[in-house]
Amino acid sequence: MMGRTDGEIQRHVEAELFGSPGVDESGIEVRVRNGRVTLSGHVRRLLDKYAAEDTAKRIPGVSGVANDIRVSSIPNGTR
Repeated sequence: MMGRTDGEIQRHVEAELFGSPGVDESGIEVRVRNGRVTLSGHVRRLLDKYAAEDTAKRIPGVSGVANDIRVSSIPNGTR
């Protein structure tokens, strides 16, 4: 199996999050180091937090996911 670079994995995770219906990915930051994905930022619903994690785990080349996303009614960067 051909390995993916961290940048490729990050772009793939971000694209999948953007394409996930019902998940507001606008407050989620994705970082990748050695195939390990770290999700951080804020979402409004607990469902979005775990949907983002599940999405990242499905991406080829991901060796693990740290989900540091916070759930709050007012995400960072909003007004």
